Amino acid sequence: MSPRVAQCHGSVDRKREWVSEKSEVTGPSLPVFGVRRLFLFTFILCGNYFIGIAMSACEVDEAPDGSVAVDHLFLYGTLKRGFPNYVHLPDALKAQPWCEAVTRFPMPLVVMPPFFIPFLIDPADIPAQGDGACHYLVKGELYTLTGMQRTGRAQLLAFLDEFEGVHFGMYRRRAISVQSKSEEQTVRAWSYVRNDEPHRDDQPDWLIGWSPARMAAEIVPPHADYTLELSTQYRSRDDR
Repeated sequence: MSPRVAQCHGSVDRKREWVSEKSEVTGPSLPVFGVRRLFLFTFILCGNYFIGIAMSACEVDEAPDGSVAVDHLFLYGTLKRGFPNYVHLPDALKAQPWCEAVTRFPMPLVVMPPFFIPFLIDPADIPAQGDGACHYLVKGELYTLTGMQRTGRAQLLAFLDEFEGVHFGMYRRRAISVQSKSEEQTVRAWSYVRNDEPHRDDQPDWLIGWSPARMAAEIVPPHADYTLELSTQYRSRDDR
């Protein structure tokens, strides 16, 4: 072997020894291509994760009926069992578990002439009256909706929105805190309260101008329970 070749082999051997020593200290090195692939895979995985979170948030935000978040329905008026409009409730709702309940916080419940329709009023829509004046824990029936498919629940809420006149501003659907009497458990439940837009032109003439504040101030007495006796004064839609 020539001295030049021997010198080259010696250089290669020394280089291999240096690489071996470096590997023992720092660990095995990854090829550049492998590092890039690992980085790209991690970026895609994290990106899909955060996109999934954003899409889930959008789905919740874009569901105005709140069917994802609210699993109960609170009925306090003519739709209760044995009352004038119970017959109109869909069978799918009648088949769901229910129990007696009360609102978690005091709220005004008024029965408004000339047709003696019960309205629950959101306290946020009326001026402060001091020490809960004209406010009661309102009794009603609490339905659990978790046994219904999402599509069926959406159809139920759409029916109730139409029945309660949400489209022309008679009521509005709102999630309120309700306490079950049987389990003493507080849940969020959909209920229908007086709409806070009293001057909408598409409302019936007899309803225009009756803001929640005016109803709470002028219609007396308020009630803690819409009873069968009160319901005898109720005028159905056909009689209005």
